[in-house]
Amino acid sequence: MTTAASFAVASGADVFVEPIKETRPDFKELKAIEKQRREILLRAELPFWRILLFWSGTCLKEIATDSLVWTTLIVYVGIRIYANLVECVPESVTLLQKTNVGILGGFLSFFLVLFVNQTNGRFLEMYGFSKACSGRIQDVAGLAKVQLPIEVADRLVRHFNAAHIAGYVGLNAIGQGSPYSKAYFFDHYNEEAKLLTPQEMQALSHHDMDHSGLSMDGMYDYTDQPPHFFYIHFLVLLSALYLPLFAIDTAYAAGWGAEKSVGLDILQGLIVFLQCVFVVGLRSLATNMIDPYGDDLEDLSVINYVEGTLEICSIIMNAKQE
Repeated sequence: MTTAASFAVASGADVFVEPIKETRPDFKELKAIEKQRREILLRAELPFWRILLFWSGTCLKEIATDSLVWTTLIVYVGIRIYANLVECVPESVTLLQKTNVGILGGFLSFFLVLFVNQTNGRFLEMYGFSKACSGRIQDVAGLAKVQLPIEVADRLVRHFNAAHIAGYVGLNAIGQGSPYSKAYFFDHYNEEAKLLTPQEMQALSHHDMDHSGLSMDGMYDYTDQPPHFFYIHFLVLLSALYLPLFAIDTAYAAGWGAEKSVGLDILQGLIVFLQCVFVVGLRSLATNMIDPYGDDLEDLSVINYVEGTLEICSIIMNAKQE
């Protein structure tokens, strides 16, 4: 699918601009993602045993595909295989008993929890921006309905709703980009709700809605400035160093010589895996919340906000005054 070819004037001559291929999800795909998001939100109140049975919207996919988890487990399994093949106790076992990897784990846990808390705060604040925007548009619709002539009120509310939808499209110009495009998102609602007339659309034709950054201020500010890469790199580096060290420390502590035990090997391996779940899970949770307006299943339900606002505005504008 390509957008319509456009013409630009440069040095007095018409210059043909190559069609830009639209790679973002179409409206059908966006609706499918939205449906899954709403279903995931309803899972929070399910019994624990049912929650454990889900795959989508959980940390399991991130953990299963993370190379650091597999590297850590391979390190542990490799050392334990070697320990079960030899009868002697290596001198390195005594030396490793003097180390304390737990100190590094304590620091890493603190920074990971702090990172999750910061990104969760950003996520909830941007959720607040989205809901507040919808609320203000509904307030405008209510005031316009009773204070202005019906034609003026209708045009004002239509323009506010158009600006609301265009604001999400404009996020594509900053940060991680946005899956909401003019072709598949704005144009769909514009045609469905008759927000802008052909003449009004023509007046806006010189604006590149997808790349102009014409988004809502609060959302723009937060999306344009994600958490510092320095901090994220610091956490990733600590994780990459800590988990293999933890696997080595745990593997050497699981017993050598006459103290070897298959049951203890399995138990210690489970502890290594749980530590991977903790570290990688928290890191993935935080990074998934950095961009709430993306196409992840954990992101905000933008379509729900837009359609809810359109529906309530329609109810207000069609209400009969007594």
